Amino acid sequence: MKHDILEHRFAYIETQLLWGRGLTARDLGEAFGIARQNPQAVLKAYRQWHPDCLRYDRQCKRHVRTDRFVPHYIRDDPYLFLDYQRGMALAGYFHDANDWADLPFHDADRLLRPHLDGEATRVVLAALRRRNPVSVVYLAKKGMRQRLLSPHHVVYADNRYHLRAFCHSGQIGLDFVLSRIQQAEFSDEDWIPESYDRDWNCWEDLSFGVNPELSEEARASLGHAYALRDAVPLTITVRKALSKYVIRRMTRPDAALNLSLWVYLNRPEIPGDSIS
Repeated sequence: MKHDILEHRFAYIETQLLWGRGLTARDLGEAFGIARQNPQAVLKAYRQWHPDCLRYDRQCKRHVRTDRFVPHYIRDDPYLFLDYQRGMALAGYFHDANDWADLPFHDADRLLRPHLDGEATRVVLAALRRRNPVSVVYLAKKGMRQRLLSPHHVVYADNRYHLRAFCHSGQIGLDFVLSRIQQAEFSDEDWIPESYDRDWNCWEDLSFGVNPELSEEARASLGHAYALRDAVPLTITVRKALSKYVIRRMTRPDAALNLSLWVYLNRPEIPGDSIS
């Protein structure tokens, strides 16, 4: 058995041990579509490599984790696990496969999304993969504009997809909302790599404090949710190119309280969109 395949199956075992209720050889076989004797061999190999992690519970007739269990192939961060479950739930809309996802998910963010032009999106994503400049017709807030771009990343923020690209005409890295790209075609111009996108390669620490105008109960709840103690600010390290999204999200007024939960401590002004 190839090493990478075995590690993939070990990762499944640890996922069920840590985040599930353990597993049986049958569970393992069904997850990978393998005959019964093979799952037994995989479980035996895992136990040999990591003898302190796995034990068989005769009462529940399942393999469960020991008190000394430490994951070797997955991470034990609950947010990463939930992100994975959400990601697989979203992938299920694209193709009928849930992999190891077993939580019932409903993603409210999918209910309201701007329209994407299929052909234009295919072209700009192909340009990103090929590292090829692309000429686009962009419907900005100030009207239709022609732009020559060297795209280098897709960014998801504000519940929409953006194309991060170096703009040849402005000689600067900018974000372009994908739903505003009306047309796109490949260009023969030279590619400009992401190393020229200064704000993308610059990191900064954003500091936020709990809004002092909130009630004592609300401040205590927020501090507990983010594990803040003694009024220590919440610090988020982010690419400078993406800081505006974080600041907007954190300082947006709460609908129920009609107040922002956080105040931005770095500077009074909040950056606007990179491109209008």
